Amino acid sequence: MRELFNLLEKKERRFLGIMGILMIVSLVFLVFIARGERNSYFNSQAELKSMQRSAENSENESRNKRIEWIQWKDAQTDFNELKSEYIYSGEDIIKNIRLDLRRILVETGVSYSQIKYTYDYNEDAKINEVTITFNIKGSYMALKKLIHEVEQFPKFLVLDRITFSDIDSQTGVLTLKIALIGYYAN
Repeated sequence: MRELFNLLEKKERRFLGIMGILMIVSLVFLVFIARGERNSYFNSQAELKSMQRSAENSENESRNKRIEWIQWKDAQTDFNELKSEYIYSGEDIIKNIRLDLRRILVETGVSYSQIKYTYDYNEDAKINEVTITFNIKGSYMALKKLIHEVEQFPKFLVLDRITFSDIDSQTGVLTLKIALIGYYAN
């Protein structure tokens, strides 16, 4: 290789030397630029992954909010149905509650006494309620039928409390105090 280099003239050697130096400088320059581009590429990849995760999280959150909105809409529909079909409303509300209670008591065949009505407004539910307490005498089957009738009744009459007062051991007649709660809207 040296012999070939000796065959070149001084001008040609200088030219090749300058070209070699330029090539080395260019190579070093390209290595530094490539490193910067490489780092930029990896940073862009990391940013892209972060943006994809963010987009997925936003999509999931949007889907969850949409589901929640549908659930709230269904709950509102259910509440409106409850209010219109199962809660007493309209004219003569109290009269209708009393008539329904007497109808249930007559159908079950229990003797009743001392019916007391207590009216209240439930702040949490924003609805009026009436607590109906009364004493009954009857057999276990009559009590069971009364509970069944109250549970199957189309309006909200909720069995709140049953207090056993006496049980006649010879006849099996139960003496009880029952509290029902009825709901109504004005």
